[in-house]
Amino acid sequence: MPKILRRKKETLSPKKIRDILLACTNDRLKVFILVLASAGTRSIETLSIRNQDINFEESPTKLHIIAENTKTKQERDAYISDEAFKELKRFVESKYNEKLENIKSNYPNDLVFSSWRTDKIQPIGIYGVLHKQFASLLSKIEMAQRKDGQGVQRRKISFHLFRDYVKTTVAIHTNSDFSEWILGHTSSTYWNIPEETTKELYQKCMKYLTFLDYSTVESVGRDFESKLEEQENRHREEMKQVNEKYDQIIDAMSKNPILSKVKIDVLKKKIKKK
Repeated sequence: MPKILRRKKETLSPKKIRDILLACTNDRLKVFILVLASAGTRSIETLSIRNQDINFEESPTKLHIIAENTKTKQERDAYISDEAFKELKRFVESKYNEKLENIKSNYPNDLVFSSWRTDKIQPIGIYGVLHKQFASLLSKIEMAQRKDGQGVQRRKISFHLFRDYVKTTVAIHTNSDFSEWILGHTSSTYWNIPEETTKELYQKCMKYLTFLDYSTVESVGRDFESKLEEQENRHREEMKQVNEKYDQIIDAMSKNPILSKVKIDVLKKKIKKK
């Protein structure tokens, strides 16, 4: 059998996601991207969410995905950022011209991302429209590059890439088991934590999944800069200790009649190589 060619994936950064969102003028597409980039859900799973599946009374906001709509056929919950929920709530209420509480009880089975009031439309139909709109958006901001390779037509940036971003971000700021839980993957059968703990873990990394709230974005930037400064200070301290040790060795050698014959310049070169 021929070997499967595995090509390097594009990497999404907060700046790239922010640029995409700022250039987006379509409310539905913008909300969809915000949910993908904060929940890490698959596209069809996200588009299958109904009005009754939004639990806006909790913080962070929880979305329920029924088993029929998941890839693994196992129901699960997903969290979205406060920023994503704010835009999602605004989008749904403007569509029905009602409060979200009333919408959940009056239109429970309508899909959240349908563009009109109905429970008849299928998620795959919504996906086709959003996919075309996303392609146009990427072209407008010159991010529509295709993957390298003969016959490869896929773009480097896709909806699925937001899922990669969430996985990586959550793994960095919490742990790998929780990042697998976020994606709905089945990892260790022994990793079983209460819901309150999953909320706390998500709250911990929510600021890294926020893109348009500039107060949060600035705080994340300051946090990153402070960590860099801390690393630089640690490095300077380590170098100071190395230099002190070096001075002690040179001083000891100069006092020893045998070691004093060793050329100091040669010793310096050897220490630098090490």
